[in-house]
Amino acid sequence: MRRQLIISFFLVGLISTAVCAQTPIEGFIRDNAGNIVAGASVSLKRAEGTVVQQITSDAIGKFRFAAVEAGAYTLRTEAPGFYGSSYDFVLRARQPLSLTIELQHKQSLQQTVEVKSSSLTVNPEKTGSSYIFTRQDLDLLPDPLTNSTDDLVNNLMPGASDSHDNFLAVRGTEFSLHEFINGVSFLDNTQPQFSPGVSPQIFETVDLMTGGFTPEYGNRFGGVLDITTRSGADLAGHGDVNFRGATLDNYDLNADYGGQAGKLGYYFFVDGFTSGRYLEPPQPQELYDFGKGSRATAQFDWRSGNHDVFKLLLMGGGANFPQP
Repeated sequence: MRRQLIISFFLVGLISTAVCAQTPIEGFIRDNAGNIVAGASVSLKRAEGTVVQQITSDAIGKFRFAAVEAGAYTLRTEAPGFYGSSYDFVLRARQPLSLTIELQHKQSLQQTVEVKSSSLTVNPEKTGSSYIFTRQDLDLLPDPLTNSTDDLVNNLMPGASDSHDNFLAVRGTEFSLHEFINGVSFLDNTQPQFSPGVSPQIFETVDLMTGGFTPEYGNRFGGVLDITTRSGADLAGHGDVNFRGATLDNYDLNADYGGQAGKLGYYFFVDGFTSGRYLEPPQPQELYDFGKGSRATAQFDWRSGNHDVFKLLLMGGGANFPQP
């Protein structure tokens, strides 16, 4: 029996908003008659309530948030003499969003019920087979599904399944999984069998795609994980500790913490795990199949005003398992 130790370390420095998965949000504010509403207060909040940015519409009723990270948001608009307006949406990485906000004038007591709805058989914003999951969506999933990118893809990516050698297959064909992390492309396939891989617990959003790729992704793959990582600025000095256990020596202990010091946001994640079916060989008795591993992530992000964001993402991990 030969023991094999595999250690991986990644250093990613993102010092440009063009590659940092930043997305602009812009739009106009009108009243119900189509007139311009200038001087309206527009605030952008995370789904959990943290205010990200706050601006005022200009003389032509226009507003713009230049650099916004992907995720679930609420856009709140208020103006004197108008009722407030809230709009909930999910912002995808590097896909600009344009909105027109309509405000209603305040008036004496009046009751009106208006429902605007339309049925879309095809989503005009998506041309391929893909799904986007936010941090809130991932938190609602069972823990085993967010243990690794393989588990996430096998259960959630359209047409994906586990192949005979524990690699990924889409519609019966093994394929290379192309990962984008904060807008940076990684051509190497980080299969969690021989390294701990990237933990989905550090994702803010992940877009799972198997078709209809735009040119920015290239053509050397069969599927894409477009990932944006969590920011400590959104955690406000809070964190989590999570432990789970199961049969066959399947144990996992992980913790994360994040906060903000001035303009600097910091986020830390650490995870250790063991498994009695590490490689899952197709044999009734697994004689050499105990494995263990650990991984850690640190991210620092500094925002210079509302236009520039500087990020430093560190990921490291190691796995130790027998290979007959």
